[in-house]
Amino acid sequence: VGVLFWVSLPVSGVIGVDGQVFAGWSGLAHLGLAVLGLRSLACLRSSAGAAQTTAHLGWLWTWTLAFCLALREVALRADLDGGWLLAMIGLPLLLMHGLALRKPHWIAHPLVDEFPRYRPGLLMSQVLALGFLLLLSLFNAGASAPLAFVPLLNPLELFQLAALIALALWMRDADAPALVRGRRSALFAAGGFVLITDATLRAVHHLGGIAWNERLLSASLAQTSLAVVWSILGVAGWVIGSRRGNRPLWLASAVLMAVVLAKLLLIDRQHLGNLFGIASFMAYGLLCTLVGYLAPAPPRESTQGAPA
Repeated sequence: VGVLFWVSLPVSGVIGVDGQVFAGWSGLAHLGLAVLGLRSLACLRSSAGAAQTTAHLGWLWTWTLAFCLALREVALRADLDGGWLLAMIGLPLLLMHGLALRKPHWIAHPLVDEFPRYRPGLLMSQVLALGFLLLLSLFNAGASAPLAFVPLLNPLELFQLAALIALALWMRDADAPALVRGRRSALFAAGGFVLITDATLRAVHHLGGIAWNERLLSASLAQTSLAVVWSILGVAGWVIGSRRGNRPLWLASAVLMAVVLAKLLLIDRQHLGNLFGIASFMAYGLLCTLVGYLAPAPPRESTQGAPA
């Protein structure tokens, strides 16, 4: 049964490429798979653990892929742009991952008692798939036609935000690897920084009229925007770290501000003669001045023991 479900994955993929996942005979085939699949899983309650794991994971991934391809078909038929397409392909995966995290009993039937044993493997496979989609999304221009592009509120960046939150919830889950749980704050911050940087460049592309290619990074508007956004992030981290006594956050923000300064001196100096270059240095100077008043360095944690 497990082999049958895993074989159905590439079959569904081939059908989906043709754009007819739930249409005609394909729809009847998936209906038959649903009925017979549930019955087959129920018959595996007394089987060996490997058979249950293989069959149930194959079953869940079969339906995840089927709905991903179905929404892809909807996006293509509606002539939606690239941002919509990737977001709609990732939506079923996000929903299935959310169910596995928060409502596992909804997808555990009919192997409810056995599901906790292989739930970590399901979560890890979903995380890898989400990570792959997030990586692809970084290079997507995020066109949102027929709707106008709105920074942070377009389909692609909403998907990125939802995926980042889903990954953050997984990093807090008891079934996540201990190495990941211990570094979840740093991993979440790094992921958020990458997505904010990507969103900044995407906004420059759409609102500044600069082509989405390698030349975008050499544009004055793009470099100025990155300098300002990174400076705001650094100042925010400085202030929050100071107010909460979080020295690692304060230091990380200080490093980010140092990176911004190095960027201004080494990369942006070619733009110093124009308005964008001047704006970059003025913004950086004002923000650093503000930090001096709002975010003094938190005290170091004491490493000395109590006095005898």
